Amino acid sequence: KVLGWTEVVYDCLSPDWVKTFAFKYDLGQQHHFVVTVYDELKKGVERLDKHKKIGQVKFEIGEILGTRGNVRSASMAKGGVVYAAVEKRVPKDAGTLSLKLRGKKLANVENTLFGKSDPFFTVSAKKGDSWDVVHRSEYLKTNLNPEWKEARISVDALCRGDRKQ
Repeated sequence: KVLGWTEVVYDCLSPDWVKTFAFKYDLGQQHHFVVTVYDELKKGVERLDKHKKIGQVKFEIGEILGTRGNVRSASMAKGGVVYAAVEKRVPKDAGTLSLKLRGKKLANVENTLFGKSDPFFTVSAKKGDSWDVVHRSEYLKTNLNPEWKEARISVDALCRGDRKQ
């Protein structure tokens, strides 16, 4: 059973996916999950057989929770490493942030004769002493005046349900 899909990260051999997945976990019970990484061959097509499989790894939630920082890595057979981070969350349903952004006359940071930047934005949340990306917008190809689709971000993802943060 496929639990879900991450966003596609284009032209990157070390992607940092933002999408998170919720699991129900019973302490003392083993819960395994498999992460399969694909190269997108046809944009917007959700059939897995239409994309090229890069590799897969298997994790067990309890093993990840037992590691320092609740992060564990696993190597794929043909090369590459996948990192999984797990944290216990109590769903609080603090609501949803709706965010509509656009840019105007953005700097063109592509140094090619005919190319223009492909802008996207990220929203980050503070976790300890660092910041974690909780949302990444779609890329808008060759557009220096982008108007992104409305982003809907769970407040729980932004502040772990604590609105005082």
